[in-house]
Amino acid sequence: MNTEEITNVLEEVPDTIAVSVDDTLREITMYYALLSEVCTHTKYAASDGDYLTIYMDPIFQSTILGILLVPRDEKGRPEPDFSVESLKIMPSEAEKLIEWARQHSFNFFLKATLSMVKLGNLHQKLEVAMKATSTSSPDGTPD
Repeated sequence: MNTEEITNVLEEVPDTIAVSVDDTLREITMYYALLSEVCTHTKYAASDGDYLTIYMDPIFQSTILGILLVPRDEKGRPEPDFSVESLKIMPSEAEKLIEWARQHSFNFFLKATLSMVKLGNLHQKLEVAMKATSTSSPDGTPD
């Protein structure tokens, strides 16, 4: 996969989403720490090639919803007694939130892949340049 193919797969996804939870509109922002938690869980589904887990496994979905919706203190620590089952959230809102998290997670992994591909391309160019230099004499003429 080349850099253009990877770039074309990236999705536009807003940093913030609003969902109705417990009859209140809640705004959730995907800060790095939250993304890191989401990615920790989604990477296992992605690495197995089993992307359907994100949509079909209710335990997985509850875990992602819990990460996104748990009340946190001012230092970002989650409330210890939180339970997703205690929330009043419509399935359509839960699906919207899970899809938003999936988009962020996949973009994160795709951007990491893009960086590795670019680094690999740079490494190849450096190797070619170094081989060209090593076959020249000090005055720049070929040996």
